[in-house]
Order: sequence, then structure tokens, then C-alpha cells
Amino acid sequence: MTRWLVITLALATGCYAAHERDVATTDARLPDAHVDEAGVSDAGHDVGSDAWRGDAWSPPPCDPTRAPTSVMPCSATVRFPSLTLSGPGCFVDTHATEGDLGVLTWDCMGGGAQLRFPSGAVFGGSVLGDHLELCETTSYDDECHWVSDQRITGSISSRQLDYTYDESSPAGPCPTSSACSARGATTITF
Repeated sequence: MTRWLVITLALATGCYAAHERDVATTDARLPDAHVDEAGVSDAGHDVGSDAWRGDAWSPPPCDPTRAPTSVMPCSATVRFPSLTLSGPGCFVDTHATEGDLGVLTWDCMGGGAQLRFPSGAVFGGSVLGDHLELCETTSYDDECHWVSDQRITGSISSRQLDYTYDESSPAGPCPTSSACSARGATTITF
């Protein structure tokens, strides 16, 4: 067993923290775990290249209810982006509008993250290393029932974030309308 001191620094925020962890010497990607020949740990985790980023696990599926748990999280502001829609007449069920200024908070050491807009839109998710992944899910009805998957992802240190909006009809294809999507980009301001 090798003991590593892992130091995480959230750039330009003044947030700093360090922690120690044990890392199995047979596979530094997995703390205290056995990896079989198929690349699956005894904890059931796939440790292939898609599951591994740098010196940490890839984030779990995005959880819109996740929020920072530390007493003094790091924070910044994010402006909701201008969106490019997939087609004319598309409706996107966003609860924030272009230009809204939201407050982003996250666990400086990595963990929970949340972006709140004054309009009530709340994106929850996680920070792993320098990577931020937030999501929000909404639903609405017209002639069909639609569910949106909205994501804000990017690098905290680069201050660049991408926004994606995709929707689907859980009941199957809608006979009277098509699913819409949207894309946008924004930046973090410290």
C-alpha cells in the first residue's frame, strides 16, 4: 500500500485543501480494490479508460439534487448563456433565461456542486478534480409529455462551460411534434 498526499487547489478562488488516501500499488486507479481481467473492480466499478480521469474516479451519473456539503464551499458566478436552438419554433423548458446571473458553489476538495439562478433554476452535480458537471431535469406537456436533460459542464480553471439541452418523450415518439435541443457556452467569473 502506498500513501499519497493529494492536494487540490481551486484556481483563483482562494480555496485550498489537502487530504491523504491509500492507493493500491497493484492498480493506482483503485484505492484498496482488486481488479479482475475484465477491468472490473471487486466493488463493481469499471476501471477502463472511460472510467478514469487523472488520479480520481470519473464522476457518478449527474444528480440534480446534489449540492456542496462543506461548511465553506468555493463560489463564483455564472451567466446563463444565449442558446442556439435545433430548429425554428423549438420550445426549450429552461427555468433560467439568457443573461441571468447565477451563483455557483462547490466543495473545494471535490464533491457536490450547485448553480442557483434567481429565477429558481437549480442545477446540481459534482466537481471532480477540475471538471464540473451539473444537471437539471424538467418536464412539460403539449400534445405529448416531454422530459428535458440539461447539463452544464466544463473546466473550472479554464472558466469555460458548455450548456446542453436535450429532450425526449418517455412514451415514445410524439406524433405531432419533434424533440428540441439547444446548445450554449458561458464562463465562470470569480
